[in-house]
Amino acid sequence: MPASPSPAPRLPAAAPLPFDTGELELTLRGKPFGSETFSIEERADGFTLRAEVKLTVGSTLRLLDGELTTDRAWRPLSGRFRDVKDGGTISTLTGAPLVLRGTAPFAPPSERTASRAIELFLADNTMSHFAPLCAIAAPAVRIAFPGMDVTVGADHPLPGGTLTRRRVDLGGTMRVLLACERGHLIGVEVPLVGLTAIRPGRAAEVAALAEAQTVKPSLAAGLVEEPRTVRVTAGRHGDRAELSCSLVQPAADSHARRPAVILLTGSGAQDRDGDTVGPGGVKSGLLKVLASALGEAGVVSLRCDDRGTAASSGSYGEATLDTFVGDAAAMLAALRRERGVDRRRIVVIGHSEGAVVASLLAARERANVAAIALLAGPGRDIDVVLLEQIERTLHAAGLTPEEVATALDHHRAAFAAMRAGEPLPETAEAKEWVGGEAWVRSHVRHDLLATAATLDRLAVLVAQGEVDRQVTMADAQALVTAFRAGGNPRVTLARYPSLDHNFARSQTGAVADYVDADRTIDAQFIADVVGFVTAAY
Repeated sequence: MPASPSPAPRLPAAAPLPFDTGELELTLRGKPFGSETFSIEERADGFTLRAEVKLTVGSTLRLLDGELTTDRAWRPLSGRFRDVKDGGTISTLTGAPLVLRGTAPFAPPSERTASRAIELFLADNTMSHFAPLCAIAAPAVRIAFPGMDVTVGADHPLPGGTLTRRRVDLGGTMRVLLACERGHLIGVEVPLVGLTAIRPGRAAEVAALAEAQTVKPSLAAGLVEEPRTVRVTAGRHGDRAELSCSLVQPAADSHARRPAVILLTGSGAQDRDGDTVGPGGVKSGLLKVLASALGEAGVVSLRCDDRGTAASSGSYGEATLDTFVGDAAAMLAALRRERGVDRRRIVVIGHSEGAVVASLLAARERANVAAIALLAGPGRDIDVVLLEQIERTLHAAGLTPEEVATALDHHRAAFAAMRAGEPLPETAEAKEWVGGEAWVRSHVRHDLLATAATLDRLAVLVAQGEVDRQVTMADAQALVTAFRAGGNPRVTLARYPSLDHNFARSQTGAVADYVDADRTIDAQFIADVVGFVTAAY
């Protein structure tokens, strides 16, 4: 019998080929934030992405590294990621469907399962994971782990150059701008948080490719803006601070005293215009727009940078709701001292959290406040509003229904602990509130609707955009009901079907839209606020 044929020799697997390698220099709000080195190898059956990240926050250095393997279409197959924060967190990505499991020395294990067929993986704080979105054809839609819709816009080339810009929408919660060159990643910009990651020596090209930046609006002609300093003394609810402020009024001299308003910012550190400070972030200038329109109507306005923000001194991070009410009271007292102000005709206008401050200030200073305008103001307990926002974000990220329910339960337990003044539970969700306990407790100590019911004499405007995803019509309706239940007949509800939280026109109200350069504050909303103020006395 013939001899059996020898088995064919096994050929060695082809060595991976380099697809890309490089470094990204990170900045946050225009300041150095660290660096990321990465490499991408091309295998016969896919790609391997490796990254090392160094983040610098003050004097603290945070290190991350990871390896991600994908198929030829960049769909993730497996991965291992390490973060030295909290003693060293290790996350592994395996299985079908994909499961991301995390272990850490000082936290319980975590597990997240893909809710859909996954085509992309974006690890936290790893900008090179956007590289596949430069390599694929655009426009496109991809599903990122654990199930988030990622929409990649069409290419916008730099005239006379080799770079192209791609706009990427992450589930409506964040907008990312990519600078790509022949299928390779050159730079990443996250406008909402002011984060950039750009290859060394390419910043000028990437900047030339960037979308038009939002420019703060100018004041109307015929108005003057004068600097003011409002001094806040130390008290039970806050340390001493000096608020840097602007007084806007008509330039023409008038012997008659004018009506006046104070304009109060929303939550998060904001400048006097209601914007975030530094490069990136929200730059709609809501409060400056209102100051200008009110000035044209003959109304004096005072608005200030938040304590510890922009040009104001003091500490923002340690402030509570009661701290902000104290700051607003100091602003009111300063406005009443202005020579051209009619003390009997002062209106308090607050946006978002500033609306809560406006109601509490009016209750505290009844004799000195003629009216209040509550713009996108919460009308339910802070934990209810925040849980609604969290749930919306978790669904947008693509978590499974079971994971959403578990995460919400953990957040509820954290809120319950903060209400009771107890230590936070040992969950990942509870850790998100570390440092914010005093702020949350200061909110839950106050009953918004009970306060509204006591304000039965002053004029009230409740203004609400119907596509607002942060504060909803349920809040506006609750406020109006409470004011009317207290016997106040001077309550006006102004609702706007197509306006978002910042009273700009929007189809969905998505937070990602807040950084669009062509956004403007709605003219009818502005006219309604001005009309309310001038008729409120």
